[in-house]
Amino acid sequence: MADGDGDRGQRRLQIADPNEARLLFGHQDEHLKAVEAGLGVEVLYRGNELIVTGEPEAARKAEGLLERLLRFVAEGHALSAQDVQYAVSLVREGDAGRLE
Repeated sequence: MADGDGDRGQRRLQIADPNEARLLFGHQDEHLKAVEAGLGVEVLYRGNELIVTGEPEAARKAEGLLERLLRFVAEGHALSAQDVQYAVSLVREGDAGRLE
């Protein structure tokens, strides 16, 4: 990731339900850390909002992935670290359509 602010994009995602946020983040934020490491972004949680910062394309991809994972959790599914790693790899490879 470049150090220049001009090379960084920022995306925001609202999370209304704190329980869904907790499930999305994983134990000790392991799911968020996997998204950060896998897509080269930084994810912060402030209030009821996730803020994704990174290269514009990476931030956009991370936002889309987090939206899909949040929908999955909202539907009552449990997320495992393996699920998140698989999803990150699909997004990184440009195959995010397989997550639907």
